[in-house]
Amino acid sequence: MEAGNRNLDHMPPARLEIVCFGPPTVRVDDARPPPDVLWRKNLALLAYLSLSPGRSRNRDHLLGLLWPEKDESKARHSLNEAVRRLRTALGPERLITDGDILSLNETNLSVDALLFEALQGSEPGKAIALLKGDFLEGLVLDDAPEFEMWLSGRRDHYRRAGGDLLVKRGEQALTDSDFARAAEFARRALQLNAIHEPAAHLLIRSLALAGDSAGALAAGRQFAERLHEELGEVPGREMEQLLDRVRNGSWHQVVRESTAEEVPLVGRRRAHQDAFELVEQGLTGGPVALLIAGEPGAGKTRLAAECLNRAALRGARVAFTRPLESDADTSWSTFRALCRAGIIDAPGMLGADPDSLGVMAHLIPELSDRFKPTVPPDNARAVAAIAAVLRSITDETPLMICIDDAHFADGATIEAMTAL
Repeated sequence: MEAGNRNLDHMPPARLEIVCFGPPTVRVDDARPPPDVLWRKNLALLAYLSLSPGRSRNRDHLLGLLWPEKDESKARHSLNEAVRRLRTALGPERLITDGDILSLNETNLSVDALLFEALQGSEPGKAIALLKGDFLEGLVLDDAPEFEMWLSGRRDHYRRAGGDLLVKRGEQALTDSDFARAAEFARRALQLNAIHEPAAHLLIRSLALAGDSAGALAAGRQFAERLHEELGEVPGREMEQLLDRVRNGSWHQVVRESTAEEVPLVGRRRAHQDAFELVEQGLTGGPVALLIAGEPGAGKTRLAAECLNRAALRGARVAFTRPLESDADTSWSTFRALCRAGIIDAPGMLGADPDSLGVMAHLIPELSDRFKPTVPPDNARAVAAIAAVLRSITDETPLMICIDDAHFADGATIEAMTAL
């Protein structure tokens, strides 16, 4: 039996910390180890064993992975020498030999890459804090192609996982109206993976919502350039549509023209976050209803406008109206205003059945030259027709309907909205 394997139960190894993110390094009892440990192949051996199943590998496997250019006897000598130096530096009980299996003792062992995997689901903030840079940044073994392939695969894995986690946190910051923090998460994700399209999408939306349209468009151009340089491709259709909306300002202008002077949202952070989360739920998971209530001057219209802006920036069609007090006496007046504000020209409307389109033409005079009007026998049929038309529209694109000062809306419209 080798000296390093005697009385292991009575010889707990010193604390060993292997840092894989950023320039790789090792710390023993919080101190830097002897230079031998940081030699490229010694460091590669430690990192590889630490991420191997059971922290163990067959020696023949390690020979082919790290010393493929040498004949077997010389490769075995190199492995044995690496193990000897590591045991001298880390303690004889850290590397364990059992027949032809070489194992890394897990006692008092900390590996940031393993900790990242454990934390990303339960404590994403702590997982993100571990991402100090690329996986084994700067480590290159030109004479070990199989190790380089493994290294490339692990880097891609952590870039994707880290990027996805950063984007998820950024989306949460965006929901919380913390645009600067959302943009920072997006930039960090792009540092990990320069062609991570969800991160670029998040950065563009964060800058646009913060009022920096020029910065948003610049971010889009830079992403397109990187994508072309690395893959010879162009951004996807969703990205191009987002940039078009930012460029022409349509996502914001429709709402801005209909609302009072725009002021920053302040106070009621939890309520605002709940509203934005509900909007996101509607965009991705199906129909939802949001009621914003409060005293005059509480910022109801401003919050509604922000919800609409976010939906419009994401590509939703927006229909916004603010009825007057006199509109309450005219049936379907509010619904007609909504249709004129963004429903009657929506793509997908023609997919509805002719009978429903006929009822819509009866309710909305502007449609009578396109569809033969049909008088509904009762409000229930009118609501069913409206539902069919809206369903046809939303099969193609999300739709957000907003009635500001809804207490002034007519009864027929309110009844229809409630039923829908």
